[in-house]
Amino acid sequence: MPVEAGDLASRIAAEAVGAVGLATARVRTSYQPTTRGWQVAATRIEEPDLDPWALAVRRVPGGLGRHKWTDRRLVSDPGEADDVLLLDEHGRVLECGTANVFVVLGGVVVTPPRDGRILPGTVRERVLAWLRENHGPVEERDVNLAELAQATELFTTSSIRGVQPVARCADVGSWPIGPTTTWLRASLTDADA
Repeated sequence: MPVEAGDLASRIAAEAVGAVGLATARVRTSYQPTTRGWQVAATRIEEPDLDPWALAVRRVPGGLGRHKWTDRRLVSDPGEADDVLLLDEHGRVLECGTANVFVVLGGVVVTPPRDGRILPGTVRERVLAWLRENHGPVEERDVNLAELAQATELFTTSSIRGVQPVARCADVGSWPIGPTTTWLRASLTDADA
């Protein structure tokens, strides 16, 4: 069914206005095929902390695709970790359960390609553009699990948390909060101010 973009945008704006007073909110839209209608809702989210995350590895053959799914069981329970790091059946890094992944390898910032197996990520695109304009080498290419152990930094990006440092991943490695992650987080925060 075609989306009436103007009507949907108006409903999203109205919901956002109704959420005034929420310091940070998520606006979620979902299409209901049985009623042929869109649901729009704003909910409060807590301000993200800056503590580095821990990830747990989870294999998802073929990835989750380029759209969010209502059924999030594959990524909903990271155990003792903060999120899951999704790998395909060949051990290639895809994304996290709630974010896109970036790795610093030999001074080059690398992120998995948009090949239909990961969410495109609006913050991911913004980070890529910012890096290309202001930083230097950045690549969109396959990253295998073995390369993560060689990384000097690992961070994720999402519309909720922005740039989030990752300190460790179970059975893979650990990383300091490095200069690229720190610079990128501060630069994007300053740009939003």
